[in-house]
Amino acid sequence: METLHCPHCSGTLGFRDFVTTTAPPPFVPEELLQSNQLLAGLDSHSIRNNIEVAVHHLQSVETVLTRVDVLRNALEEARSRAQKYIAQQRECIGIGRGLPLDVLRNIFELVTNFFPFEKDSEGERRRAIIHLSSVSRTWRKISLDFSSMWSYITIPVAWTAPVLANSAQLLGLFLIRSSDSPLRVSVHFPADDYDEDIWSKYKRLYPLLANQSSRWEELVLYDIPHQLLNTLFPVSGASRLKRVEIRAFDQLLSLPKSLILGTPALRSVRLVALEVEQVTPRTLPWTQLRKLELEFIGSPFRKILALLPDMPNLEELTLRRIDISLIMNGTSDSAVELPNLTQLSLNFADSFLLDALLLPNLRHFTLARFRQDLSSHSIKALGRFLVRTRSIEAVTLSSPFHILAFPGTHHIYRLVFHLARHSPVTTEGSKTTSLTYACLATHFPHLEYLEVYCKVYGYEEEEHLDRLVDVAKALIAICRARNDADEKSVPETFLEIISARFVIRDSPVVFEKLLEVKKEALEFPRFASFQVLNEQE
Repeated sequence: METLHCPHCSGTLGFRDFVTTTAPPPFVPEELLQSNQLLAGLDSHSIRNNIEVAVHHLQSVETVLTRVDVLRNALEEARSRAQKYIAQQRECIGIGRGLPLDVLRNIFELVTNFFPFEKDSEGERRRAIIHLSSVSRTWRKISLDFSSMWSYITIPVAWTAPVLANSAQLLGLFLIRSSDSPLRVSVHFPADDYDEDIWSKYKRLYPLLANQSSRWEELVLYDIPHQLLNTLFPVSGASRLKRVEIRAFDQLLSLPKSLILGTPALRSVRLVALEVEQVTPRTLPWTQLRKLELEFIGSPFRKILALLPDMPNLEELTLRRIDISLIMNGTSDSAVELPNLTQLSLNFADSFLLDALLLPNLRHFTLARFRQDLSSHSIKALGRFLVRTRSIEAVTLSSPFHILAFPGTHHIYRLVFHLARHSPVTTEGSKTTSLTYACLATHFPHLEYLEVYCKVYGYEEEEHLDRLVDVAKALIAICRARNDADEKSVPETFLEIISARFVIRDSPVVFEKLLEVKKEALEFPRFASFQVLNEQE
């Protein structure tokens, strides 16, 4: 029931009943009720055509979207490269501005010395120096002020005339920028047949160097042909020259009567594949030499030995690959005393040489790259030499059997075995070797450091490959015997450090065997290192 009020005075007028009624249903068109029937004026064929058109349109839209994604990825990569380039350039600016000058000079010096001077046949150092001077304006200024960086003059191996023409331009650039710094000159001649056009280019380069001979500190000539040997020499006025190395190509060349004149600072000479039979005091200033290396010399050995008395100040002497047919075993007519010699390196043990040398101050003796076992005659000569030379402290040998010649009275503290490809390690038909603890204790009672280096190739005979494993196991046995030895019978420092390095190429079986031995070696603290490497590493 509902109360009714007056709209003017709000008085009650009366009451009425509220009647609830139901709303009528909504109006639905007849066409919608027939939803399973087609609209008037349309047929199914038209609808299908419209659907196909819409599908093709959707595919084209998706294709465009795919292309947009590809383009977006490419743009993102380009953006990443640009950001990286900007960061690198900013780093260059930061390095050039932030690092002190002495640090930058150290960086330049380290990069310059990274490439071996003697083996830089392709001019890698030269390219590195040019790159350093191109980093930034600051780096360029510092590099131009760092004249000694430009003092490494390398003429690389050139097979074409344009390369030599470029070398001539760079040579002039380096000579100017090196200012008055001492020059280290390295010329690498092409090791091929003589070509008049190529050699004529070399002849044009040499006057540029010869004009600066007063600044030479080091002169290295690799694979020099006989056509140029007499053309380049003699050289005079090289007052700063300290080292000379001349390596002939593929044949023995005769030295000119005069090589280097007016070189008061010359101290080191290395000659490879040259004839020294006609050498005279004018050829080189022998008396002032400190280091002499002769390799593959074709002159009679007595002629070489006759040069030694003219070198009283010699400190290092190396004789390698001397033709054994030119060496006559026997006794020397007179002794050759070199009182200042401290290092002697040989690849042969000739009684004629060993009986002739008197070396009272020899410290390091090397008998390496020796491919044959010592004869009894050579062992006796070596023994006599060692008895006379009591000052030896370090020894490098190419076979364990060579230690049998040592009398055991030396205070040798360092022993290195540099085993060559065919160095005798075990006796023929037997596994017997002198690389044992007892042998070392007998012949080297004061030994503190033992090092073994060996390298083999997979194409060698099986016995040469297996000997690496035998040597490695022998070192294990030595270390075990040292641990079990009575400390009262040997000095505390005896065999304090043992080091081994084995390099294998194309022999995975031997490589795996050595890895197994290495596991056992790591259990002994006396092994400072035990390396097993593939040559590719």
